[in-house]
Amino acid sequence: MLIELVQSHKANSKNLTSWVDAVYRDVKDDPESLRRLYRFARALFKENAFEVLETLSPYAHFDDQHPDTKIVKAAAALLAQVDKMRGYPEFIDAVNRGELAGFLAGDLLYVVTPSVKPGTPKYQMTTFSRGIGPIGDALRNKAEEFISADFGLPSCARYISQEQLLAIEQQFLPKPA
Repeated sequence: MLIELVQSHKANSKNLTSWVDAVYRDVKDDPESLRRLYRFARALFKENAFEVLETLSPYAHFDDQHPDTKIVKAAAALLAQVDKMRGYPEFIDAVNRGELAGFLAGDLLYVVTPSVKPGTPKYQMTTFSRGIGPIGDALRNKAEEFISADFGLPSCARYISQEQLLAIEQQFLPKPA
């Protein structure tokens, strides 16, 4: 049974990543167990829900092309949960409403604003480093492009609203000399 399998691998795993990997390897060829792994991962692993889902998400990306449609649906549902936990839907809505929106990832702040340069894509994301200021930017036509796998936003990045951005902006400006 899946519950026993998850528990048996816990004792032999050094961390969550190796634990999830061991369980996935054992169930990947059993469609019903694999579907249940995606559907019930939060309850099966009894760890931080976001960390569990995020650790399982690379496998779900792989299995979103699985021949079994039930596995495809379960993998897609897990990926949607991860996106929601990261704040992706709120980010897209805020950008489309014309608000400041961004992501915080440790000492990096990613802020999206409308691009002001003529003839360029619609949005600009500026990356700020805590205490240093702006360190880079990127231009895109759609908010969704900033959260695509191709863009490379760190997986630890979490959405922050316009109000939250304004509250912490001073931390990401250059320190006075």
